[in-house]
Amino acid sequence: MATYSNVKLGLTHEVGDMVISKQKLEWKSRTPDTNDIVVSASEIKNLEWLNIDRKKKLMRVTFTDKSKEWLRFIGFANDDEIEIDKVCKQNLGKGLNPKMVNLSGQSWGKFVLRGQDMVCRTENKHIVFTVPYQSLSQSVIQGRNEISLEFKNKNPDAQSSSPQRGSGGGGGGGGDELVEMRIFIPDDDEGAAYQEFHQTLMKKAKLESDKADIIAWFKDILFRVPRGNKEIYFYPQHFLFRTDTFAYRIQYKQIKRLFVFEQPGEKVAFLVHLSPGIRQGNQTYGYLIMEFGEHDICSTKINATTEQLRNEYASKDGKQILDKEMSGPTYDVLSRVFMALSKIKIIAARKFESSDGQKCVSCSFGANQGLLYPLEKSMFFIWKPVSYIRHADIEHVEILRMEQGTVRLFDLQLKLRKKETSIVFTGIDRADYEPLMRYFLAKPNIAIVDKSVHESRLSSSMLSSSRSTRTRKNIRASNANADIQLPGGATALDDEDEDDEDYDMDADKDMLEEDDEADDTHFENIVEHDSELGSGGDDNDNDDENGKMEMSISPPKKKKRKKEKKAAAADKKGSQPEDDHMIDSDEDVDLK
Repeated sequence: MATYSNVKLGLTHEVGDMVISKQKLEWKSRTPDTNDIVVSASEIKNLEWLNIDRKKKLMRVTFTDKSKEWLRFIGFANDDEIEIDKVCKQNLGKGLNPKMVNLSGQSWGKFVLRGQDMVCRTENKHIVFTVPYQSLSQSVIQGRNEISLEFKNKNPDAQSSSPQRGSGGGGGGGGDELVEMRIFIPDDDEGAAYQEFHQTLMKKAKLESDKADIIAWFKDILFRVPRGNKEIYFYPQHFLFRTDTFAYRIQYKQIKRLFVFEQPGEKVAFLVHLSPGIRQGNQTYGYLIMEFGEHDICSTKINATTEQLRNEYASKDGKQILDKEMSGPTYDVLSRVFMALSKIKIIAARKFESSDGQKCVSCSFGANQGLLYPLEKSMFFIWKPVSYIRHADIEHVEILRMEQGTVRLFDLQLKLRKKETSIVFTGIDRADYEPLMRYFLAKPNIAIVDKSVHESRLSSSMLSSSRSTRTRKNIRASNANADIQLPGGATALDDEDEDDEDYDMDADKDMLEEDDEADDTHFENIVEHDSELGSGGDDNDNDDENGKMEMSISPPKKKKRKKEKKAAAADKKGSQPEDDHMIDSDEDVDLK
């Protein structure tokens, strides 16, 4: 019997002791509650001996049963080869089978897809490197002739700065580790060899998904990031989105947050925050962003039993959110499926309202124009670059260019606690100054530069608005078809936006109107209550007075319908209990 200490087990690099005795090879881990490995001599097909580098050696044990995973033991020295070969022959009836390894640093060769690993060899059949299939998480075609191999994270819960386990450097247990490999495969005489290589590797490594396991399927989904139309397949443990050229497998545990954002122009954005993100070409994407029309309708069947829908795919509170057949707005159905399978609730902007009634303000970040969404405990900018800013990370905010009276735009500067450079959102319309400033003033944890100046400016604005209101009440219409001229040359228009007809919750049960707490429960089940309503509201006195004016731009019948809808919503708010079992806060802990 012979014992060898500090021997690491294969891909995990767990440290233990190897014992070779009569007709038996054993490996005992030093980690508590870890299963020991026992292999009988009759199971062993080969004992291969390979160089890892110029000092360390590896023993690979292959089995007569081809379905059994090979074992790899690391940590032997150069002078151990003769002794171990002798011990193995005496006790196991098999000696070491040395394999020539190329240590010159060569990065090209011929690939051989064996039973349990992929081998790259030189022209002389020396091994350049081997990749065990069990270490791969996915294979992706990045472009013509180029394939990306992504590796499983050995310890996903460990921080990158954590100390390395074991006595040696390099390898598993912390520190640097290999996460991706790119392979360039040139065309052969028969054409695109890289496609055949990819398909064979997917089968050998068992990375293909069984079509019988598909829970739901969506096609022609418009992605803004990464750009293109894609299909999405949902499986029990992961989802797959693909085009004609590539496909990505993403585990549900990679999903950290889900967002639904209503956009101007009757569009809705659905965002999936991933950690770690996915790589396409040289770009890493931490967010998947899909865009839908509010009126885009879809239907899909959920491949699950009634018991699974009630339990396995229910919300965290145990309430069913999926049905055998789902139909409705595409963003609604898709977001419910994501939420049910990932067990993560959805965050949405609900209470903030800009000067034109939107849940966001238009601005630019650098050279890119986009939308800034003020949430309850964070802010979110789309489209490029996608930026998620928590209130806890903001040291202070500052409004720029407001003193320049001739400029119709202003800038918002956010100074972050952990970064030297500030984030500046430029080109915000001055009409959005008041709602945006009231939003920041309502957040006691956010410091505001020149806070007293902004409070004074808002007070003056309110006083001016009050005077203007009293003046309008005393105005008489001189002509039934004429516009009413107000002080300063302004024209009295109906302050109700005709587009509000699109947000009739009683007529359209699938429409999202996030700032009304008594809105349609069909969507309220899955969105985030972002913040309480601000102090500003509808001026009912003004509406009544304006309704009495003979103005062709504000027909009394339409006004009456809108007022009836508001009254119905108010009654609904007082009588309907709030169902927030699918609602989550946008306050998140730091990602590890």
